[in-house]
Amino acid sequence: MVDIHITINDDIIDLHTLTDEEFAFYMDCLMKYKANIPHSEFLKLLQAPEVMKGNKITRETVESNLFRAIQDLEHRLAVRQGIISGEIPQEEPAQKAEYVSAYKAAQMKNATVTGIVRAVREGRLAGHQDKKRGHWKIPVRALQNYTPTRQNRKKK
Repeated sequence: MVDIHITINDDIIDLHTLTDEEFAFYMDCLMKYKANIPHSEFLKLLQAPEVMKGNKITRETVESNLFRAIQDLEHRLAVRQGIISGEIPQEEPAQKAEYVSAYKAAQMKNATVTGIVRAVREGRLAGHQDKKRGHWKIPVRALQNYTPTRQNRKKK
């Protein structure tokens, strides 16, 4: 089972934020990416009902984690098939993640727990709230690229 999607630009998308239907669609797209289907066929997946939620692309659609992950797979496929130039990272886009609590993440980044949770809610940091216990879980990998804002840092 995979937990995160790492984009070609090294952004982290927490796949736990997807609904069960969205996750199933993501996994189908991942399999098609790995099978190296023609780029023109893969492009149609970005217009699927699971992604579009209607018949036009909105800001909400483009900013959704599902769209971002599928678009990244499309970009990788275009590079692989020579449609656009660029390099694809050697690591797989879909990975199992190591998670830490919001408290531990705050300690690691010299931030407040409130600031970490706010960053997750605002989409500036990958993470999710555990559905059973309500605890916040932050991928360690996401913390590598995260810098707390001034107001989210601990006072010394």
